[in-house]
Amino acid sequence: MALDKINIYFFSWFSLIDTIMTAFKIFSSRKQFRTILAMSFGSLLEWYEVFLFVYWTPVISHLFFPSSKFTAIFYTLLLFMIGFWARPFGGILFGRIGDRIGRKYALILSIVILIFPTFCLGLLPTYEQVGIVAPILFVIFRFLQALPIGGELPGAFCYLYECAPAGQKRYMVGWASVGSQLGMAISLIESNFVEYILPNKTFLEWGWRISFIVGSLLALLGFFLRKNLHETPQFQKMVQQHHKLTISFFKFINQYRHAIGRCCVFNLFTPVGFYTSCVIFPIYLSGVVGFEKNSLLVGLGILLLGTVSFPFFGFLGDYFSNKKMLIGSIVCIMLILFPLYFSILYLHKTFLILLLFIFSICISILMALMPYRFIVLFPTPVRFTGVGFSFNLVNAVLGSSITVLIYYLIAKYESLFPCFVILFICAVISLFGLMRIDERKEDLMS
Repeated sequence: MALDKINIYFFSWFSLIDTIMTAFKIFSSRKQFRTILAMSFGSLLEWYEVFLFVYWTPVISHLFFPSSKFTAIFYTLLLFMIGFWARPFGGILFGRIGDRIGRKYALILSIVILIFPTFCLGLLPTYEQVGIVAPILFVIFRFLQALPIGGELPGAFCYLYECAPAGQKRYMVGWASVGSQLGMAISLIESNFVEYILPNKTFLEWGWRISFIVGSLLALLGFFLRKNLHETPQFQKMVQQHHKLTISFFKFINQYRHAIGRCCVFNLFTPVGFYTSCVIFPIYLSGVVGFEKNSLLVGLGILLLGTVSFPFFGFLGDYFSNKKMLIGSIVCIMLILFPLYFSILYLHKTFLILLLFIFSICISILMALMPYRFIVLFPTPVRFTGVGFSFNLVNAVLGSSITVLIYYLIAKYESLFPCFVILFICAVISLFGLMRIDERKEDLMS
């Protein structure tokens, strides 16, 4: 009996080592590396643009919404939220294309369409030049920009999942979000550089436009990375078996309403927590409290460090229970939420940085593993549509709306306490949903 336990012990460790070696061999294949690069480029563009709106919020609010500081920033965040509201429609549109015509064509089309509105945002006249027309045009092009983004990340999740070797599904899906780290880093460096080299008057006149024009050039680069993509093996097999999407979208909603509802429940906290940490905290710490810029950059660096770990947590997810990892992350966040609040309240920098680091690592675990939980709830013929609609519904509509609500409550009560109460409530709801995951049944269905 003891000998059997020893054999099992050594077999488990050798299996783990073999899995690690197999995981790193992915980069020995140029084709696999190009696939990962092309797919992660979508999240790079998404978070490059998101962070532009975060970083340029004072500039955009001043140029397009001339009013009191609070009202201008609130309108800018509302504009930020409108862009997110467009994403479910983009998820539906490109999801239907991906399920009917192919994942490859949907992903190429989405990045081509992204180029035009991003470029136009950099050319818009300001309120001082054309009056109310300026914010209206900004809303229109922001909406058009958000439509293809709605199909980007969900499409990347599905594509990498369907191309992944057996035993590496979560690891491959985890790479899709790595671009968000690169996008934030590029956005931060580029914005700081432009602001540093240009005089303030020149910067307000046209310097801020450079960021959006650079974004359109990045989208063009993304097209060249994707134009030679191959179709996924699972989609090709589905076509051969004549199982392509045939039901209408409304029938799809009715048939998979429980799966969509589950996605919304157990993923509710992730976007709220992420947007709060990368949007609300920076605005509050730099604008309301007057936290030094260097310290703010340290906090953002910690957030980026957590994002880099997506593939690592995806790899661990292939070996350990996803359910336990997700529940552990949510519980850990719930335990540190109010200590984090008091560390911000009393500006205890060392403790604040440590808690922000733990917070970002836990968010990274959720963001690395949650897409896989979406994917396994939908079969191949409706996978792109299901993931595109569900992911954008909870991330875009609920996540961004709650983020704007949090900012409103912070401004009204001049306190971060309502923010942490809302975060705690969302964490409780997600914890309830995660506890109901049946890993064995859902993983067999995938």
